[in-house]
Amino acid sequence: ARLGRRRSSEERRGEDSSRVLSQASARMIQASNKKALELCHFDQSKHVFLEGSEAGLSFGESAAFAAEIHFYCEPNSEPIEPPGHQQGPAQWHGHQVLLSKFNGCVSGEYRIGLDAQRHVIFQREVAPWIVTTTDVIPLREWHSIVCTYDGQFMRIYIDCRHAAHIACGPQKTDLTSPALLGADLCGYATAHHFEGYISECSLWQRSLDASEVKALATSNPLSHKTLSKDLIGYWCVYQREGLRAPVKNAVRLVGEEQFHGQYLVEGAPLLDRWRSWLAAGGEALPPIQPPLADPAEMCAVSGAGPPFSPEAGLHTFICGSASVLSFGNCAPFTLAVLCRPSAQQGISAEAGGAGANGGECGCGIVLSKFHYGLRGEYRLGFDARRRPFFHREIEPWDMVSTSAVTADEWHELCATYDGAVMRLYVDRRLVAQARSGAQFTDQVTPVLIGAEYGENCVQNHFRGYIGEVRVLDRALSSDELPSLFAPPSKSAGLQRGLLGRWRPMEAKLDDADGRSVIFNSVAPRSATQPFMDAMLKRTRLSFPLELTLRAGVRALLVELGTVTPHTVQWRRAVDMVNESGGYKHYCYLGTSVALQKSLLQALDLHAHELVVKGCARVHDRADSALRKLHEEIAQKRRDVRGRGSELFREWFFHNPISFLRECDGDRCEFWRFRYPGRRVQAMNVLVEQARTRFPPSKESPLIISSFGSGLLYQEFCHLCKLVQVGYTHFRLLLVDTAYAPWKQKYLARDGCCRIYCQPASELSEEMMRPAPAYSAPGTTKETLDSAAASSVNNAISFVMYNDALHQFVQWFSTHLDVEIQTLLYDSVDAYIADCALSPKEVMAHICSAIDYKDNDKLLEEHVNHMAANTLRDDGVCVKLVTRTGESSPGVYVEDRGRRLLHTVLLGAEHESHFEQRCHECEV
Repeated sequence: ARLGRRRSSEERRGEDSSRVLSQASARMIQASNKKALELCHFDQSKHVFLEGSEAGLSFGESAAFAAEIHFYCEPNSEPIEPPGHQQGPAQWHGHQVLLSKFNGCVSGEYRIGLDAQRHVIFQREVAPWIVTTTDVIPLREWHSIVCTYDGQFMRIYIDCRHAAHIACGPQKTDLTSPALLGADLCGYATAHHFEGYISECSLWQRSLDASEVKALATSNPLSHKTLSKDLIGYWCVYQREGLRAPVKNAVRLVGEEQFHGQYLVEGAPLLDRWRSWLAAGGEALPPIQPPLADPAEMCAVSGAGPPFSPEAGLHTFICGSASVLSFGNCAPFTLAVLCRPSAQQGISAEAGGAGANGGECGCGIVLSKFHYGLRGEYRLGFDARRRPFFHREIEPWDMVSTSAVTADEWHELCATYDGAVMRLYVDRRLVAQARSGAQFTDQVTPVLIGAEYGENCVQNHFRGYIGEVRVLDRALSSDELPSLFAPPSKSAGLQRGLLGRWRPMEAKLDDADGRSVIFNSVAPRSATQPFMDAMLKRTRLSFPLELTLRAGVRALLVELGTVTPHTVQWRRAVDMVNESGGYKHYCYLGTSVALQKSLLQALDLHAHELVVKGCARVHDRADSALRKLHEEIAQKRRDVRGRGSELFREWFFHNPISFLRECDGDRCEFWRFRYPGRRVQAMNVLVEQARTRFPPSKESPLIISSFGSGLLYQEFCHLCKLVQVGYTHFRLLLVDTAYAPWKQKYLARDGCCRIYCQPASELSEEMMRPAPAYSAPGTTKETLDSAAASSVNNAISFVMYNDALHQFVQWFSTHLDVEIQTLLYDSVDAYIADCALSPKEVMAHICSAIDYKDNDKLLEEHVNHMAANTLRDDGVCVKLVTRTGESSPGVYVEDRGRRLLHTVLLGAEHESHFEQRCHECEV
């Protein structure tokens, strides 16, 4: 008998099929069925991989199919609030997948599951993407879902009852992503795991009509005359010998592929399975080694997440929080932290004073928006005597509890400000309050969990565990405190005003996939607001940059303002591919220059579309630039065709680890990819010079200046190679005239030299809008049209450089042990001026000039001028150039006086294009 489908003849006659299904299935949750339930149990660590499903269970184009799943939802973790029903990766936080052939970073065809509110979701990879039910699946009951696609409509049936449908067209065929039960793929790791029981799954290579769906209530598809037609898979998860036994497909198919399932548990063996698939070009990747755990983490409290301590240097950086979590003037807010201080958090009563100011050496901060000695708004933590305190940047400054908390026990800290009174609650009890006025507004300093910014480093690390952090833009009352850290389903009232909810207790530092992002479970309030996901960092020293605080400074310090979904997984995957392929397959997260002209056109089209979307609400009939913006996008959509457009749509902004050939068949028209061998040799020389002259040091960063940075291809490769050989602290100075409009727009927004960069999709319409072009007396039509075209091109250029800078900074910022400071200049003279202001901070160890065309003497003069005035006395300049009279280029290492120190001549063995032919083109 099928699990959850046993019913008496009286039940079949007297009740509707959905009620029968629910009641009969509920009877299966009995002690006698304990073994069966154990065999079909799914959680965050388990799923079923269907062998051979990459091509065999593909339903691309308009191919019809149907799937039925029997499940029992019993979540072990708290649901995440509230992602909505969009198809984007960030909106899938908290979702649970039942059946998928889908990879969030790459491609896919379909997935079926529940959203965070347990609505049923059926997704295909074409607009409108998702059909969602209004019905909510109750917890701890057996239910059946049937999803069908007939070539025109996607339909969902819950317990044999039609629940939702939507029209949907043909989709792309995906022959690489495998089908999974109980999860989907995100890069090379699984995600969105189902929690509960999945007893059976059936799959047809045709659609089912309503009568056939109704028949499923009383019939086994294997034995039913009609339902067995075109049945390609029937997996009964509980009918096997043990947990490690395969899940057999009960449908006998012709051929070798039978689509049997493997019940897999998360970890390194699972990652090994995806490695050949990730390379997508058949190359073997190096084995994945999990990072070594910190000795202090070996004695971790089970289920409490990583321990925070000064020795580990561990803290959490909330991206995009500088402005969103700013509560200046008299703005009300609430800070709430569930934490477990260790016995080492407090020192003796004789040492240190009261509060944060008197006990800096023993202070432990759990949440802060504060830069000691510079600016800030609030701090919440423990003083040197383990007494909780709450600080605002106005009198009375600190409020301190009269008594210390107990060590090695969980405590609730809650600090509120209602516009007039500061209050501090410890374990739901009011311990201090005081009147307080308007404070300074700081929209520059980001929020940290577990530490705060000091003058020269991240300091005052908390000792212990932090379970959960919540921030609200209103002051909670004492009556609301008992349900403060309850699951969202039991604290609906507390969702009002909630800006962020982070759970460090769910973070892991020893996973093989290097996960170090803690997702904010609260959705943004607008399309331009960042998600405010948090990153775990393990750096102990942030090298001072007093330059950015001086008058007359020309530098911009570019820091991370947000994290895009799957950043960490992408970084790990690209690292693996690059280690084996020497950066041959590198595509810089979709923002680097690409393979040929048609692909560059597609990149330009994408940037143009982002500008149009960002200006969707701007209406100004007198603005010729806006009119030109919409006219040109229509023309570009008609013009961008061919192989480049196809490649762009397939992987450009979705799969940063795609297998890229050196040439893609069009005779290598774009110069950056004509000579990949030259660039690799030059980068190897730079790394060799760094290791020989300036070995890795924890005392000071390696300072690298780069001329002609553009879209940061060479800088990404330099830093990746240097990280691989042991460097973890960098100061990178980027010099390119193309950054001038980018710099002007961010300075107008932020008003200071510390820029928190966000992706173009999150920027305000004021920053995205092209500069207005209005008609004036005496203006000719040609002049106005030229001004409008120039304005549109500048806006598109701003988007391209903005996303390149954002993704570059976020890539290295999300590396757990890497600290990078990125300074940007829009001219060589601006860089030279800052070297006169602060030579120790910005004069370079290495000046690199690889990313400009051969034989461009004008650019070489700029490089020589920059090296002569910005290199340290022991610094070197690494250039890739073709000297006068030479037929092939070389890599030249010079000192600041242009004295030649080292030469690497590049012969034909480094290239495939010297004889006007490409070995890869000649297939």
